[in-house]
Amino acid sequence: MRLIAHFPTPREARELSQLLMQAGVECLWEQDGAGVHGASVWIVQEDDWLKASDIKRLYENDPTLVMRELDAEQVKPPVAPTNSSTAAVEPPQQRRRPPPLRHFRYYLFTAFLLLLCTLFFGVTSSQEQQVVNSDGPLVYQNHFGSLMRATLYDYPRTFEEVSEILLLYHVKTEKQLATLPSDAKRALRQAEALPFWRGLYDFALLEKQGKRIDLAKVPMFEKIGKGEVWRFLTPALLHGSLLHLLFNLGLLWLVSRQIELCIGVFRLALLFVLTALFSNTCQYLMGGPIFVGLSGVVAGMVGFIWMRQKRAPWEGYPLPRSLVRFILFFIFALCALDFISFLLRFFSLANLSTEVANSAHVGGLLAGIVLARCKLFARPSWRRMVPEKK
Repeated sequence: MRLIAHFPTPREARELSQLLMQAGVECLWEQDGAGVHGASVWIVQEDDWLKASDIKRLYENDPTLVMRELDAEQVKPPVAPTNSSTAAVEPPQQRRRPPPLRHFRYYLFTAFLLLLCTLFFGVTSSQEQQVVNSDGPLVYQNHFGSLMRATLYDYPRTFEEVSEILLLYHVKTEKQLATLPSDAKRALRQAEALPFWRGLYDFALLEKQGKRIDLAKVPMFEKIGKGEVWRFLTPALLHGSLLHLLFNLGLLWLVSRQIELCIGVFRLALLFVLTALFSNTCQYLMGGPIFVGLSGVVAGMVGFIWMRQKRAPWEGYPLPRSLVRFILFFIFALCALDFISFLLRFFSLANLSTEVANSAHVGGLLAGIVLARCKLFARPSWRRMVPEKK
């Protein structure tokens, strides 16, 4: 897909698209900013670029002349190709068409992420139910399931020791804490007092309450420092609820496949790794180790498409700009709400928390915008938006 023309009014874009369709050029047009900023016309097949450019030139000179020429061309009898022109003429039945959405082979990495996130959600949900049923919800708050313990950004030592004490004394509810022996209560208080990285937000609130904290002595990246480097990425594959999973996967399917068609599976995988690493690390630094979700990566992909549309509109990302702007507005609205809730808690006006990983959204968005400015992620001139038929 490639941009062929931009007009100040939707009427001109609509007329040109009608002429192109009459000439057999597959195209589409969209309004920019509900028509306020004009309208754009895109052609689907890049092989039609020269023909579409000629029609555009004729239309700009005299639209009625174009109509007469197209009508005259349509009534011409078909001419049988000679031996010299047979190789140059492509039979109509062999023209390339956009791949149907059901053909996952064109979106390998996108489909892989969809399946992987779904698999992770199924396993973590099953393990959560097992832990809650066998050990109680109090244990799950610190112990989680085995997959989540292994894939969270970090699993601090304090969580390990607290869960070990609760499991040792078979504590399942808050009421059973009062029945613990004195030495167990003392060990539990010591385990809960172990320092771990809570995030800059929580440390700021603790400082406001008069609790002095030496951040230089707070351990960071406890598990990653021991070689578990996959934790940089795996929080993006975890989800807290079915609605959370469906919302993120729906947005992923919307934006990721557009990028994969343009830059291919390997560079999309690299884009995922870099945006996940940066967004997850931003969320860890600001909010601590307990967070899940793919929305930071999705925000990075939206920022990537937005920047590529601005820098190289001819690359043909068909995601409507109005939708991109809406998603960006949604992200910034959540960030504003999160900042307001932090101020309310900081000044002790209300105990309001959004429980949304907005630092991951902002970090992923910035990473996607920066990566979109790199030549490595530009669509190669040899790569077609629509794969050729074999």
